[in-house]
Amino acid sequence: MLSDSLDANIIIHGIVGSPSCQREKIWKFLSTAGTTHRVFDLAVSEVVYVLDTFYEQTRREIAENLTLFFEQLEEYLDYNHTITKMILPFWVEHPSLSFNDCCLGFYAEFENVEPIITLDKKLASQHPSAKLLI
Repeated sequence: MLSDSLDANIIIHGIVGSPSCQREKIWKFLSTAGTTHRVFDLAVSEVVYVLDTFYEQTRREIAENLTLFFEQLEEYLDYNHTITKMILPFWVEHPSLSFNDCCLGFYAEFENVEPIITLDKKLASQHPSAKLLI
């Protein structure tokens, strides 16, 4: 049973641990037996943005940190596993695409509403679910 949903800052501070007392408090809260916390894709998108822009982590570091966070708290989190299994690796391999563009392409594929029609030449040339509007 879901008990709540998480804001991006909980995940960010759970990952970066600044200050360390917050990280400990967050992990203790998240790993309470009998609780499940929902993580919405939009929160993950914000985490990616903040780790990239404010903490200046590389794409690979962000992908590794998020994946590790989700894996370590697997039994307490309800999240979209496609993010760690498909979207983050694809995003790391395609540095000219934004995280959100990568998400949109995979959402179109999984919802059977592809291609995603775009004016973005980079997206259309790099994501198999995207098609350039000519």
